[in-house]
Amino acid sequence: MVGRSGAALALSPVLVAGCRPALPGEASPSASSIAGELVPSQEMSVVFHLPGAPSGLHAPFAFMTQEEALAAAGISVGIATPPPGVDPFLGAEDPVTVDLYVASPAAALAAREAGADLVMIAGLERRADWRLVTPIASGISDLAGLSGASIFVHGLPGDAATVLAAVEAAGVDPATLNLTYAEDLSMPFDPIPVLDGTYAAAIVSSVDGWPRLVQGPDPVSGSSVGLAGLRELLVDAPSADSGLAIWAHASTLVAADAKIAAAAALIALAQGLAFCRDSIDDCAALFLGTGTSDQDQETVVWSVNALNGRIWPSEAGVLSIDLPGLTSAVATAVAANVLSSAFSPEMVDGSILELAEAHWPADLDRNGAGWTSLSVEIPLY
Repeated sequence: MVGRSGAALALSPVLVAGCRPALPGEASPSASSIAGELVPSQEMSVVFHLPGAPSGLHAPFAFMTQEEALAAAGISVGIATPPPGVDPFLGAEDPVTVDLYVASPAAALAAREAGADLVMIAGLERRADWRLVTPIASGISDLAGLSGASIFVHGLPGDAATVLAAVEAAGVDPATLNLTYAEDLSMPFDPIPVLDGTYAAAIVSSVDGWPRLVQGPDPVSGSSVGLAGLRELLVDAPSADSGLAIWAHASTLVAADAKIAAAAALIALAQGLAFCRDSIDDCAALFLGTGTSDQDQETVVWSVNALNGRIWPSEAGVLSIDLPGLTSAVATAVAANVLSSAFSPEMVDGSILELAEAHWPADLDRNGAGWTSLSVEIPLY
């Protein structure tokens, strides 16, 4: 990345951070539980599996680890990213560990159709979050120009569903596309193979891959290519499609302690999301304090702001399950031949969210009705 060290930072498979130093103007925090009476009968661990290297998406989750939000309840929280060559939905199969996965409906349900017993336990983003981007130098100006193109997908298998459905609707046979998925999502997205023409286009997330492309080096000048050097090919996905959600293995949720730990983790996550909504600069600083990111404060603030825009305001309450949106997302994935089965109620387990809803902290604003997006630009180098 221009303006930063060229070497990617190594990332531990699981990050469990200690209590962070106090932010300016506040007292030193102490271990506490914000989940009230949600306390398992034994010490439990919750691991959130995030679909990529540290970015703005990680910031609300880092809040939980840095604040030790559930320590008083005997629940530790960790963050993991999928290591190369390992099933991204492979859990610990440990009775005291609850694995929760942040993934798009298409990715999670593709794994379910392959045999994983995944169920959605909470929502996260209100709509699908994938951008199809090509360098201006590629000469591709619309979806029809992608026939036979090589496309890099910075995501999990299934994450290309929205784009594939749009491409087919534009008259291009998806079978003519050459899709290459990231081999190691634990490493930051490298924009150079897209900008130098190795790939004609890329499918990236708004929160992370998009700013990295904008900041990526122009092959001639070496400076950031910027917005002027990129063209986004608009994907007319159904506006009702839901985005990233929280998933778990149904077999894990049989045990009472696992249910309690998962529900408490949702409460802590909601608190982290609200913190990153209301105190974005402190949120970015807290995340950078984990030492896992290769990005600077300005970029992380931009990314968290982009994430906030996909979550807030939340009329139904943050983390609520959007059944119409999930149904639409599944239909889009079926149309793209990524999934074979239409939506069915067995894909969802609302019991964990119901348990959490009985214990929300009284001062937690789950709606963010007054939230407005910041006017910030992606920093260039």
